[in-house]
Amino acid sequence: MLSQNKITDNLRPRSNLETHEIKSECGISVGLINLGARISSIKLPTLNGHRDVVLGYPNLKEYQSDPYYLGAICGRYAGRIGNGRFELKGQSFSLDKDLSNGPHSLHGGPIGLSTKIWKRVNEKAIDKAVLKVFSPSGDQGFPGNLVAKVKYEIIDPDSLLIDLWATTDSPSIINLASHAYFNLDGKVTDVSNHSIQLNAQAYTVQDETLLPTGEIRHVEGTPFDLRKQSMLKTKMEELRKLTGNFGFDQNYVLNKVEDGLTLAATLASASLDLTMQLYTDQPGLQLYTGHHLGDPFHPLAGVCLEAQGFPDAPNKPAFPSAVLLPEEIYRKRTLLKFKWN
Repeated sequence: MLSQNKITDNLRPRSNLETHEIKSECGISVGLINLGARISSIKLPTLNGHRDVVLGYPNLKEYQSDPYYLGAICGRYAGRIGNGRFELKGQSFSLDKDLSNGPHSLHGGPIGLSTKIWKRVNEKAIDKAVLKVFSPSGDQGFPGNLVAKVKYEIIDPDSLLIDLWATTDSPSIINLASHAYFNLDGKVTDVSNHSIQLNAQAYTVQDETLLPTGEIRHVEGTPFDLRKQSMLKTKMEELRKLTGNFGFDQNYVLNKVEDGLTLAATLASASLDLTMQLYTDQPGLQLYTGHHLGDPFHPLAGVCLEAQGFPDAPNKPAFPSAVLLPEEIYRKRTLLKFKWN
């Protein structure tokens, strides 16, 4: 999901930006940035070199004024929380909001975890990187001192694991998600010519402000039905005719048949030469087609598949709980598996 404005006031110039690279013997390399623990590149080996399948800025400094959460870990709460308010253990909390994004808190607030410097804690590893951040109680209005970590690990021969942890010293809420924009054609074309399949037979209905109403509806007979491999362009046109919206920014309820990692999405390049499968243990998947992307990119330059909890779950008792208690460890995993066809 997209922030609609340039949040330059919140991302001041930093002198401590760092880049990291992990790579494997099979030739996959992943570029990382400590600002927001971001993925800046995923380069896959080809017969003619490498293909970078995620969007990234050409210059490091451009990430400091990024309005698109490009490749970042979003939190403390990815997605929207209605009117920036929730109750927990009988206490009401009011979150910081960027009003240009509407009335709700989005992706953890104007200075969320996507704007923080994360510290790498395993400098010597070649095929994995662990980055860590501390968020004090009251940060953006959230309760509890929070420690969050993400591990990026290349699993030979063809996969990237995104492993998220967090702990708190008092009751809080949490929903972390990776906000990478994928283009399996290597940014040559827009993603409307990609095809997609989601392992989801329901979605969370949302209002005109993109906030879930609390209703969960079956996808049958709607443009949201992506249970069979479908071209994004076709489904986006169906959506436009029905709602007037020019792209997807929608949370899906994933089919979960067992604990552990389950296939959630399959994305295929326009040329059908490359496929990415996304496995996750999260209950939801936010599909965002990047239709609001702007300079230096263009609309539909990349598509986000954000494995996550449900938006506004703290205010929707029927949704999977987003509460994290001091005696608990938050841990969520997503696996990206690439296959040349």
